[in-house]
Amino acid sequence: VYVQDDWRATHWLSFNLGLRWDYVSPTSTKRNTESDFDPTDSATLAGGQILVAGVNGIGPSLKFPKIWTQFQPRTGFAATLGHGTVVRGGFGMNYWPAGVSSPGKLLNAPFVTTLTQTAAQGTPNLSLNNPVPYPSANSTCLVAACGAPPGSNFTVGTGFRWTDYSNTQIYMYNLMIEKEFAGNVVSVGFVGQASRHLPRIIPNADTSLPSLGPGGCGATTAVSFPSPCQIYNAQIPFVASIQLLQNTAISNYNAFQLIFNRRLHNGLTVSGNYTYAKANSDASNGGGACSTCGLVLNNGSYDYGPSDYQVRNRIVFMANYELPFGKLLHGVAAQILKGWALNGL
Repeated sequence: VYVQDDWRATHWLSFNLGLRWDYVSPTSTKRNTESDFDPTDSATLAGGQILVAGVNGIGPSLKFPKIWTQFQPRTGFAATLGHGTVVRGGFGMNYWPAGVSSPGKLLNAPFVTTLTQTAAQGTPNLSLNNPVPYPSANSTCLVAACGAPPGSNFTVGTGFRWTDYSNTQIYMYNLMIEKEFAGNVVSVGFVGQASRHLPRIIPNADTSLPSLGPGGCGATTAVSFPSPCQIYNAQIPFVASIQLLQNTAISNYNAFQLIFNRRLHNGLTVSGNYTYAKANSDASNGGGACSTCGLVLNNGSYDYGPSDYQVRNRIVFMANYELPFGKLLHGVAAQILKGWALNGL
C-alpha cells in the first residue's frame, strides 16, 4: 500500500509513505525436509534423538513458529529551501530471510550421510559392475539408550537453531542537501543502516564458559572433545560438537557522502563522490562457523568491532567527453570519425 501527496506544482514540500506487510514461515512447511536437535529442550536431550519434521508426532515445521508481524513502513520527503537548494530524506524498514545460509538448513541426520571409499594404489575398487554403493542415512540416535553404538563420536553439525529464530530487521535512513550552481549539483548528506537479529554462528555450543583461561574447564590447555567438560556430556556423551545458529548479531553502518555532478556542458560530463564510512558488527557472515567468533558464547558484545567488509574511505571519479571533431563530416567519413567519446572511471 502506497500513499503519496505531491505538492511540487504549488508548494515547497512533497512526501510519500509506503506500507508493506508480510507473512512468512522461517522454515519449510513440507514434511520430512528438515531435522533439528535442541539440547536446551529437556525431552529432546533426555531422548537423545534428532527431531525429524513429520516423524513421530513432530510437526511439519518442527517447532519453529510462523511469523505474522513483518510490518515494513517506508517514508520519504523532499523540501525546497530557496532557489536551487533541496533537502531530501527517507526512512525504510525491511526484513531479510536470515535462514538462507548453510547453517540455516539444519543439515542433520537423516538428511546427511557419510560414505568413505578407499582403494589401493593402482587397484580401483569401483567399476560399472561395482559402482559406488548407495549410502545409508546417518542415524538420528545419539545415545546408547536408543541404539547408538558404544564409543560413537557424533558431530551435530548445524543442527541447533533457536526456537524463536526470526528474520533479520533492517532499518535504512538518509538525509541529503543538494545545491545547484552554474549547471553543477553538489550533494552532502548522511546515509545509515542498522541491522538487528542477524545470523550468528556458534561453532560449538557444547562448551563450558569459558573453556580456556583461569577457572575454565580446560584451565589453560585446550579441551579435547568429547570431554566431561562439555555442558551436555552427562546426557549425550557421544556428541562432540553442536553448532548453534542464533539470530542475536547486529551491525551498524553510518556514512558521510559528498557528491559532485557537472551536467553536460560543451560535451563534458563529470561526476565524483567521496564516502567516509564506518561499519561495525559483532558477527561475520552467516554462511558458516567462524573460528574467531564467539569469544564468550553468551555475550556477543565482546565480538563487536569493525566489520570485515568495511571500507573507510572511498573516492570515485567519472568523466565523459564527447570529442568535437568530425561534426561537419558527411557520408562514410562521418560514420568513421563522428560521434566518438572518451570515458573514464
